[in-house]
Amino acid sequence: MQPIIYRVSATDVPLLHEILIACGLDLQVRFGLTHWIPPIYPLENMLKDAEKLEVYALKVGESLVGTFTLEFASKVPLSYIKYGKIHW
Repeated sequence: MQPIIYRVSATDVPLLHEILIACGLDLQVRFGLTHWIPPIYPLENMLKDAEKLEVYALKVGESLVGTFTLEFASKVPLSYIKYGKIHW
């Protein structure tokens, strides 16, 4: 099956949010990582981002399997400086 990437609508967000929660919990269990533990990215925030930013979904067959967001900012937030001169 060919993967499909498309911009999400509000109806996609709850399922994609569940995927993020499951991934965050898995990262905690398997690797001890805590930066994606719920409610780090509340559903309400994801709904707003889907409306204002470019939030995309990855679908394989009929299953949603992932999500990512493209953000085009003219200024890089100061908190990103620690990662060096990279484009987000």
